[in-house]
Amino acid sequence: MAHISDLPSPIVRLAAFSRLKAEETSLLESMAGKPLLLERGEVLQTEGEADTIPHLLIDGWVASHVTLHDGARQMIKAHLPGDMMGLPSLAYKNAVDTLTALTPARVVPVPREAIGAMFAKQPRLAALLFVVSQEERGMLIDRMAVMGRADTARRVAALIVQLHERLRRNDPSVGLTFATPITQSHVADMIGATLVHVSRVLLQLRASNLVRWMRGSIAILDLEGLRRFAGLPQRELDRQPAWLPAA
Repeated sequence: MAHISDLPSPIVRLAAFSRLKAEETSLLESMAGKPLLLERGEVLQTEGEADTIPHLLIDGWVASHVTLHDGARQMIKAHLPGDMMGLPSLAYKNAVDTLTALTPARVVPVPREAIGAMFAKQPRLAALLFVVSQEERGMLIDRMAVMGRADTARRVAALIVQLHERLRRNDPSVGLTFATPITQSHVADMIGATLVHVSRVLLQLRASNLVRWMRGSIAILDLEGLRRFAGLPQRELDRQPAWLPAA
């Protein structure tokens, strides 16, 4: 069983919408199994695998990707600490994506039965998990709108803005320059462009004083300018949803 000190980022994600009760944090502790350590490049889950379970990401970065009909890989998302990975696979008999560690990572397994018990025993906690999933869905909607209509430069800009937002939701102290294992090749995977095109676009964004891409880090030079260029809306989270079950 994981101790609550092992679950800082998940607590932050849920508590952003409502302060957790002692019994809710206790249930989170009881849900999580023994922490697993992943090496960089280690595969946690394989697309098509049967009987997979979700995992909470505690430390590190993990990529979610799928294999296309021609064998090419499409990276869907970079999971950050606090993400519950593998939830989409709960709706299917087989895993819908492959999860691969981008850095050394620490995860804790969360059995499917424990998630079912959470809905029965702590419906407010389950509602908070649902809210967090809808927050991610909202970001996905914005990203898909950009991907479907915008050029490559705006796709890259949107990806960087959203990555920065996600990092800050876990840790508000994250500044405009932040470390990341995401490479230009990963960016090309995620937006469906060639590596050469992505490299050219990043040079354009730097020349426009919007972003400076460095090995292992990204510096946003003008956040609002980058957001406007990407065409992303400025959304405000409802930090205290009135519809949540009473504490």
